[in-house]
Amino acid sequence: MDTRALTLTDFIPVAAVCAFSFVVLIASGGNVLVLLAICALLTGVLVVVYGHHHLPVVYFGATYFILNNPPGIDTGEIVYYAVFTAFLLFSFLPMLATAQFRFENAVDNMVFTFYLVIGFGIVISILFRDPTTSLIGSGAAFSTIVLYFPLRKYLSNEGNRRIFLMTAFLVIFAVVIRNFVNYRQIVIQATMAWELELARTAVNEIVILFGAVLFLVLFSYSKGFKQRILYGILFIAPFLGLLLTQSRGYWLTFIFAVIIIIFLAGKRERVFAISIIAIIGVTGATIAVLFFAEEVQFVLAGLTERFSTLGATSQDLSLMERVAESQTVWEAIKSRPITGYGMGGQYLRYNMILENTYALSNYAHNGYVAIWFKFGIGGLLVVLTLYFTILLKAYQCFKKHPSALYRQISLAIFTVIAVIFILNNTSPIFIMFDGIFFTIVTAAFIGSIYNDIQTTDEGKS
Repeated sequence: MDTRALTLTDFIPVAAVCAFSFVVLIASGGNVLVLLAICALLTGVLVVVYGHHHLPVVYFGATYFILNNPPGIDTGEIVYYAVFTAFLLFSFLPMLATAQFRFENAVDNMVFTFYLVIGFGIVISILFRDPTTSLIGSGAAFSTIVLYFPLRKYLSNEGNRRIFLMTAFLVIFAVVIRNFVNYRQIVIQATMAWELELARTAVNEIVILFGAVLFLVLFSYSKGFKQRILYGILFIAPFLGLLLTQSRGYWLTFIFAVIIIIFLAGKRERVFAISIIAIIGVTGATIAVLFFAEEVQFVLAGLTERFSTLGATSQDLSLMERVAESQTVWEAIKSRPITGYGMGGQYLRYNMILENTYALSNYAHNGYVAIWFKFGIGGLLVVLTLYFTILLKAYQCFKKHPSALYRQISLAIFTVIAVIFILNNTSPIFIMFDGIFFTIVTAAFIGSIYNDIQTTDEGKS
């Protein structure tokens, strides 16, 4: 062990980094995102030069910069595509060229079949001469599928799994914090309650939903007092973030998720799951009323108005439009039920909110008809089978994996995948960037830890 005393020279690199960060912050007008973007780029360069095997987790973390995708090209997008390019060149393509894809369980097989479906959809789009912009736009949402096999290989190492989980926690909280900041701006600028009802931070809801479910499960199974406090606190942020999305579909699916957790968990875990929600609700409400009475009253007016629309489906223009949209897409599907319309296929959509407005669209809110429209009946069956496979393997990992932590994460994944089948009727998880990102990442994790079970079973036999 080096016992040499620290000298001034040892602090020169630290001082240089601090000075560089300060200069970047000043030059960018205090924009922290610019600093994070530069740090991400430098990290990517270091990983490419010194550790190719860490590229999957670097790319996984870099997806944060595109999860919130505003119009135009911003700094975050530049960072994402730079890291994505490095990942393709130094991780995915070498694996593809040397045929290193490993097919060790049903999840691997189904993801590869999903690759073939997407390739088929691209070919159909080209044959039917779909607009290039539509093809590229739709294809970008599916770009994260290339992460599966490199990440799957990366997660075969226990140390890498810990790095991955820490990165996953950071991505979840970065998304939640960003949404809190955005909602704060909405509250500051709003002058009427109806403005709060219409103004939403409905971005990356699936990531926030998973965060809320994951930390609820971890809290429910925690054994020590300190661990319980930690996971209870960690649960608060995504839970409140989920409320602020004002996405009624996600509110309902979270309730279904809690029901599933309570049903599958033991008696002790059920008590914890119910108690944490009750304690957080009461404590949060008390603090808010005592210290932020006027602000809370304003926000609650908007949330209450939003909640009230849950039962008024016959008068909900948004829901009515989605029903009409699904009917329009279904009529198009009848003409090409086998092949679909391809990755960039479009249909003429009527907008009920903006009356008498028609526009070409390749997006549908019902994920089932959206997948069928793009990839045909075969594509729909493959996607459904993929989700059922992840669901089954996650349940088996929850029941059999030797690691308590991995069992709990598997329960969270099982729960969210189960409610996705409901959620997909109004939010197209099957075709959204963050939905596909979530699917590929959880599939890689489950595919990896499921091998632990197979290895254990083979050892016993």
